Amino acid sequence: MNLLEILGGNFLKYDWIIYIWAALTAAVFFMTIKCSSSFGGYLDRDFESSICKRNELKKRHERQEILYALYVNFTSAFPLLGMIGTIYSLLKLDLSGGTEMISGSFLLALTSTLLGAFFGLLFKIADSFLSPKIDENNELYLIRIKDSGHASEETGEKNEKA
Repeated sequence: MNLLEILGGNFLKYDWIIYIWAALTAAVFFMTIKCSSSFGGYLDRDFESSICKRNELKKRHERQEILYALYVNFTSAFPLLGMIGTIYSLLKLDLSGGTEMISGSFLLALTSTLLGAFFGLLFKIADSFLSPKIDENNELYLIRIKDSGHASEETGEKNEKA
């Protein structure tokens, strides 16, 4: 059996779940990139701090953090999905056949492990490009929130004196 036959043989049994999970993870990845770029652009703007903009900063930051947390958790599920697929396939293994049939079935069972490890590694590598932007946004967010806190305190003091 060649690799494509092996991968195709288990696709309809369990591996389709891993491919769908990979598609969902890719969608969350691209949503997180778009959100972090938008948030980063908003943070880079030179603007005067105000309560309204502070609330907008918080909303954008929360959205970025939720999407990134989803992405990280989706990525970490791949090895588990691979192991579940392998166990599922091994439970259905027919041991009454000859050694050639058993070894072919065993190869089918391992495709889930292979796919789980492959997609887990692929999305972990993608995370290495995303996480520095998230960290940079978080640092700038903290600076902006601190600045906006000082600005709102100063504005409040001016309004009390008036």
